[in-house]
Parts: sequence; structure tokens; C-alpha cells
Amino acid sequence: MTNEDIIALGAANLAAAIAEGTVKARQAVDAYIERIEKVNPIINALVASRFDEARQAADEADVARERGEPLGPLHGVPCTVKEPYAVKGIATTLGLTTDPVFPQQDAVMVQQLQEAGAIILGKTNIPQLALYLECDNPRYGRTNNPHNLDRSPMGSTGGEAALVAAGGSALGLGSDLAGSVRVPPVSCGVHSLKATDHRLSGEGHQEALSGYDSLLVTYGPIGRYVKDVKLAYRVLAGERRVELDPLLPPVPYQSPDDVDVSKLRIGVFTENGIISPSPALRRIVNEAADVLKVKGASVVPFTPPDMGEALRIYESTVTAGNYDTVRQLLKDSRVDWRMQSQIMTLSIPALLKKVFVWLLRLAGQKNFAFNVDIVGRQSVSKLFELHERRDAYRKRFNETMDALELDALLCPPYALPAFKHGDAYNAVTRMGHHSLNVTIAASYPVLFNVTGMPAGVVALSKVKAGEETDRKPGLDLIERVARDIEQDSAGLPVGVQIAARMWREDVVLAIMETLENHFREQEDYPEMPAL
Repeated sequence: MTNEDIIALGAANLAAAIAEGTVKARQAVDAYIERIEKVNPIINALVASRFDEARQAADEADVARERGEPLGPLHGVPCTVKEPYAVKGIATTLGLTTDPVFPQQDAVMVQQLQEAGAIILGKTNIPQLALYLECDNPRYGRTNNPHNLDRSPMGSTGGEAALVAAGGSALGLGSDLAGSVRVPPVSCGVHSLKATDHRLSGEGHQEALSGYDSLLVTYGPIGRYVKDVKLAYRVLAGERRVELDPLLPPVPYQSPDDVDVSKLRIGVFTENGIISPSPALRRIVNEAADVLKVKGASVVPFTPPDMGEALRIYESTVTAGNYDTVRQLLKDSRVDWRMQSQIMTLSIPALLKKVFVWLLRLAGQKNFAFNVDIVGRQSVSKLFELHERRDAYRKRFNETMDALELDALLCPPYALPAFKHGDAYNAVTRMGHHSLNVTIAASYPVLFNVTGMPAGVVALSKVKAGEETDRKPGLDLIERVARDIEQDSAGLPVGVQIAARMWREDVVLAIMETLENHFREQEDYPEMPAL
């Protein structure tokens, strides 16, 4: 096989080829290193490498196969991981310019991949502290979307998504607090899964916000094929995870291959009452719903209960500590201006904030006012109240699904396609202030961070010429920023989000694969870009 043939296989097919002896592990590692050396100067996704160690591990993998030793399900497959995951001997920086941490052991999920035979090539870029929408930081610089270099791969798993999409990695690991393992992959034309809360181990994944048990960072794999995501999830969700991290609940792995999609009842929505998605995103959700109907699934309309409450719970909880741990981490580092703008918003005194919110509403900026109003320090009693409201919202959400006897949900993964670099923060220049101004665009993925449900994204199409935007020009700054983002977006990948009941990742993956199998045959399917 040529290097191009090897790259085209993806993770699952490559693992099979290595097991059969069609491809050597060393061939695979060399092919991916060559691809990285070609594409990384263009997209700047890989920020720390271990190529020498990877080549040595590949040689050892080939010897093990020749000896007839048992092979893991990812034997010889080159992988990368998001920068906050600990990889022994590689710096963890979170995009800070202070002295990095050099982990003495691998993160649990990195260890799981390696035990399954995967070979780690390096780590990928993030926003500073993984806390804003664009994959850029003062230490490593900016990552570009491989489908359009003028666009961002989004954040915070942007580097990982961009590298997998560009063919520089067969498989990736991401993490998710507000859609971070879902929005970047679908924006780059690949697929991913966010597991149920507590399903996968975060041991060894460094986080900027600590102590937030009400809303957890969750984790999951990224791949160019859904079968790659399925294989990685099987590795990460197996019994070994509880041995390595005994704090995880012993929930048994369930195979997506055992799910009959034709017997599922799926709720679908294209609007959540907060912000309308772009026309291409509404179109692809409806097309996906039609495909599932043809496959025999029951597809019915669904309305998420009180999305304003869900978004308020999310933002109020995440910023309840007023970013105190963030400020401490940033203390001696150069601070990215987008990070600084968030801190400025949270630093507005309470009385002044009330006046500012009132003025914003008076000026017709209801979305901006909502964002400013819901963030900032909370008392302990208020934080407890937010936790109780989260539980009540989860109960109400499940009852809404119960009433319709739903197994899963189908909806947009985000409200917008990939941003132009800097677009997410255009309101800074328009108002001289930033208040998390596109938070509402993330209301689609954030819903499943609040509910704790598993959710996956599958890229299925591209924005077509003539369907970039249908937003009307107006005074609302957030809608104006959204309209600017949509302009000239033709050709960018779009896809759908699928969520299911707690612990039912198998249902999510089965639906994802059904959709991929159909749309991969369509002419506007987002194939790997030529760079």
C-alpha cells in the first residue's frame, strides 16, 4: 500500500490490515508522520510530538505480531490526543506561557489506548485553558480548519479535530464541557462521541475549572469513520476502565451492533427557541430525519423543555467561582485577549452589571443582556440551588422524552458553521466589550452537558452556495455576528447531533453509522481535504 492508501483506511480498517499483515505498524506510523510533516505547517494542529518513540513502538508492535503474540484491537494504529491529556514525557501547558508540567504517567484514557495497541504520535492544540471557541493561544498560536484556512476548527478540541480531518491522525481523544468534543469535529468534517457523565475516565486530564461537580467535563473519541469512533469507544468503555479508575460506575459496555435502528423512536428538532441554526444545518437535520424514517425508525417532533433555563443553569454554574482557578493559572502567563475578555465580563461589579444589563436591553440587545446577566460569582447557597435546578431540569427533560416514548434525539450540533478567525469575538470591536457573545450558539450542544446524556456528531454534508444565511439585518449584535459568520460559508462541513438516554452510547453510535452509510454516498459528503 502507498502512504495515501494507508491514511485513507482510518483507524478500524488500519487495525485490521496490521493484524492481517497487509500493512506493517512501522509503515503506518511513517505514513502518518509524513502526512503530519506535510499538513501541520499549514494547519498548526500538532503542538508536541514523540515521533522517535512512536517509531520504536511500531517496530516492537511488528515484532510482537511476527511472534504470534495476542494483538489488541488498536495494534499499531497511530493516534493523537488533546493537549490537556497527560502523556508521559510530553509537556502539558494548557496554552500557558508559564513553565509546563511534565507528567510522570499517562492519563487513564491514554493508557487504555496504548494497552489496546495504539501508538501515540503527540498532542494537539487548544484555546488557552480550553475555555473559548477558537483554537488559538499565546504559546502555540492558531490552528486552521483544513477545509478553509480562513476559518477556525473551533474549540476547544480544535487541534485534534483538524488533525484527524486532515489525515494526520487515525484517531483522536477529546474532552467536552460545552460541546468541545462535538463542535470541532463536525466543523472539520469528521465524527465524534461525548460519553455519558462518569462513563469514561478523566484521570490525568488537566482542567482549568475545578470543583464543578454540577457540570462535568466529559470525554470521547474522534475519527474519520464512525467505525473508528465505535472501536475507540469499545476500548475506552471496557471493563479495564474501572480497574484503572475505580471511581467510575461499573456500567457494562453495550455494542452498537446489537441496536436495531428500525425499532427506535427518535425525536427531532431544528429550533430550540434560543437561536436559529444556519439554513444548511436545518436542512441536514431534516434530511437525516428522512433517512431514518426510510430505515424504519419512528421519527416525531420534539421540543426541548425551557432551553432558557438549561442555558442559565449551565453558564451560571460554570462561572459560579468567578474564574478564580482560571485567574490563578493565568497569574504569570501571557493572557490571550479572548481569555482576558471573559475575565473582564466576570469582573463587572454586581450593581454596575445590573445597570449594564438594563442598558443592553434598552438598546435592543436582549441576547447580549442575557449572556451578561447569567454569568458571575454565586454564593454557596446559590450554587446549591443551581445544582437542585439542574436535577429538576434533568427530571423534566426525561419526563418529556418519556411522554413521547423516545429512545434518542436528532438535532443540530451547533447553530453555526465554522467561524472565520476572530468572528466569534467581533462584538469586542463593535461594543468595546465581550460578554460570551456567541454562547447562545452553543445552546444546542450545551443541552446535553446539562442533562449528562451521551451525544455524538456525524458530519454529513457541506453548506451549499445560496444557503449560507437567511438572517435579516438588524440591531441585535449577536444575530449580526452570526450573520457575518454565515457569509461565504459555502463548502464548509455541516452535520447532525444525536443524543440518547443515559448510558446508551450504543444507540447514539448505531444511528450515527446508519446516517454515515447513507450520506457518504452523496456528492456533497465532506471528504478529507487536499492540503
